[in-house]
Amino acid sequence: MKKILFVVGSLRAGSFNKQLAGVIAERIGERAETEVLDYTAVPFMNQDVEYPAPEAVADVRAKVAEADGLWIVTPEYNSSYPGVLKNVLDWLSRPLKMNDYASGSA
Repeated sequence: MKKILFVVGSLRAGSFNKQLAGVIAERIGERAETEVLDYTAVPFMNQDVEYPAPEAVADVRAKVAEADGLWIVTPEYNSSYPGVLKNVLDWLSRPLKMNDYASGSA
């Protein structure tokens, strides 16, 4: 069965976007397995601690690698997207091996 991972751009417990992800998951029903990515423990991107990746980052990368698709459900903050979302996307976009851009990214 296909797996869809929701990345919600708001960490607030009662986030409207998290609620929206839940509605989307209900609509998908049995056609795919769905999960909301928990990235609350991911630290701020900092190249001084990038390698080896912090455990929370490794966990998020593994969840993304397992997914067949990502859906980003996010609010708009100040005509852009939230900083917490930018931070997790920064971590996910970095090379998996230090200075090895051919190693790929999450």
